[in-house]
Amino acid sequence: MIHFDKGDFLIFASLSSGLGLSLLPNQITDLTGCEISPGVYIRHPRLGSGSRSDISRDGYMGVIFKAVAQNDNDALDRIIKAGWSRRWQMGSRGLKVYTNIWPLVPTLYMARYGRWVPTIPTFMLNIKGSATGFRAHLTALHIMTEMLKGKRRWSHKQGLRVLCKNNPGHKWFRSLLEVYEFVPVVEDMNNRSWGGCPAAVLDGLIKCSENLRKRLRGSY
Repeated sequence: MIHFDKGDFLIFASLSSGLGLSLLPNQITDLTGCEISPGVYIRHPRLGSGSRSDISRDGYMGVIFKAVAQNDNDALDRIIKAGWSRRWQMGSRGLKVYTNIWPLVPTLYMARYGRWVPTIPTFMLNIKGSATGFRAHLTALHIMTEMLKGKRRWSHKQGLRVLCKNNPGHKWFRSLLEVYEFVPVVEDMNNRSWGGCPAAVLDGLIKCSENLRKRLRGSY
């Protein structure tokens, strides 16, 4: 059984589903219930007021990853339609930096229409705090989502180099970078540093990146 905190439920339950991990029937029901109207999601159907916002951009990144992994274009179409109608303000509680998903629009269109859609470069990690912790993992998730669509770019390599430098021994970051270049193996550190990310989910991301490496490495 995978446990999810309600505040992080949408992102990590979506990742679990996209990775093919087993969810309990009530977790599947809750994940479906996060979509309160077509394309509009909340963190958890019974979130309450304990979280700083009712939705966040990272929650939508989890949904986008799931849609890409499952070839669910209908889910992406619903988000795009809802986004334009709401000016990308997807939540009703919380700061706009959490609830407005405008920065994800290029990623959404890439996920829906293919790798040739231009997206924001993923190497902007020199901002203080961006190369470790939660933000680092979200950058890696963004890169892997693009890889799943067949998008491969120099900013992936540059960004992953920064992530590996700042997180030595991190299996997931290392596996993603090895799509592009060999990474010397060092003693593994504690890889469970992504907020409330369950260990099984991070293990699933590592396995997915290793499969990507096997599939894509020969094309470089």
